[in-house]
Amino acid sequence: YLNKKQQQSLLECIEDGSVTLIASTTENPYFAVYNALISRSTVFEFKPVPPEELERAVARGFRCMEQQLGETIHLSDGVCGWIARGCGGDVRRCGCCFHAAAGRALLQLSGTHQRRQGGRHSIQLIGQGPAALFLI
Repeated sequence: YLNKKQQQSLLECIEDGSVTLIASTTENPYFAVYNALISRSTVFEFKPVPPEELERAVARGFRCMEQQLGETIHLSDGVCGWIARGCGGDVRRCGCCFHAAAGRALLQLSGTHQRRQGGRHSIQLIGQGPAALFLI
């Protein structure tokens, strides 16, 4: 957190281009940031992504991971939707969840288990709601 005096001291360096300030805040920047800095800045507001769009992003992420690894990952019905609804509209969090689930599925299975599965890796959703579990 930078107080107003600290923000004022940065202003000259930002104006002459010797400093590029990239910052984020959970506060309202129009309230928390010095007005002179705001007037020389571009402010981006990130809004939560709807679960339907996140579900498509998760499915696309699994497909990309399959292509990159050259492996087949079988998803039971509801896995992508469950991840999308549990990530509060944050695409980065969805990416971490599907990456962790797929990575665990690929690493955990032994050669014997892979042969029984026919070389396919499975991620299944067991249960519904917040108590649902992944079976990898």
